[in-house]
Amino acid sequence: MSSYYTQAVFINEVPDFLSIEKISYEVQFSNSISKNLYKVLVIPAYSLSKNESASLVIKVDKIPIKKIKLDIYSRSTYPVKKISLKSILSETCTDRKNTCTFDLKLKIYQIDKKNNRAILMNYNSIELLSKKENKYTGYYIYRRSKKLSQTSKETIEYINNPNKLKNEYVKKALSIFKAESSKSGSKEYQPLIYKIVMVKIFESFLKEASNPKTIIEDIDNIFGKNVTDSSTAENYAFYHIYEALIRANENDPGYDKIQHFTHSAYLAYTSFKMTVDAAQYGAEAWDAIMGGSSDDYESDMYANNLGQAYGNRLYKRFNP
Repeated sequence: MSSYYTQAVFINEVPDFLSIEKISYEVQFSNSISKNLYKVLVIPAYSLSKNESASLVIKVDKIPIKKIKLDIYSRSTYPVKKISLKSILSETCTDRKNTCTFDLKLKIYQIDKKNNRAILMNYNSIELLSKKENKYTGYYIYRRSKKLSQTSKETIEYINNPNKLKNEYVKKALSIFKAESSKSGSKEYQPLIYKIVMVKIFESFLKEASNPKTIIEDIDNIFGKNVTDSSTAENYAFYHIYEALIRANENDPGYDKIQHFTHSAYLAYTSFKMTVDAAQYGAEAWDAIMGGSSDDYESDMYANNLGQAYGNRLYKRFNP
């Protein structure tokens, strides 16, 4: 009979928002079949062979959250490792006291308008949002609309360190929007902020362009398409900053106006005619972006028409 045992584990704290039914465990052995446990707070000691090792995997909603190496003892009397699930912000393991707290990997950030950086919210705020939104893992941006947008660790890194961006268009977009944020201060952004930002992006790259059509196509592929269709960690950096700080109303139009304006400018430039049906371009832009009808919002059509007018000017400028 084996005289070697894993240490037992006691989950001594669980956040109020996290139901025990959502927590499960897997005890993994190097030389034998794993054991699974559900709806418990105590993981018992298990016997194992002399040279065998064991780890405990803690899961929330079946998603592995943490893997902990279990100590092995050659006697039936062994210390109990205490693990707290109370903290969702940081991990602390004190081997001397045989006690751990660990990260549930739920990170919720707010975008600071002054410097456009992603700031991690405090523990109490995250705990309240976790309970309200039923979120336990992942990275999220808290928007001014009080909604959460899912993001990634990589995108947060790009937001806070834009110099790491390889995409020059996105890097320029972040720089321009940061300047506009600083200019507006505590007040609302300028009316038609989406047009102001996108025109500055276009002009920054077109002023010395040998092939303006390629530049316009590149900008459309990034800013004129549905975010999920052009989604990269870099593209999401600008999207999340804009969506976090801009309220979707007539004064602070949402990111979809960026898409409408950009794609309509692209369509007008690449399909230029002396007489243009603005509604036609509006419908094409709406279909390309949302896959639906353009007759839902007048503000969408207005953004389309502004983009079309700008695209026409670009065509005349580069095709005299």
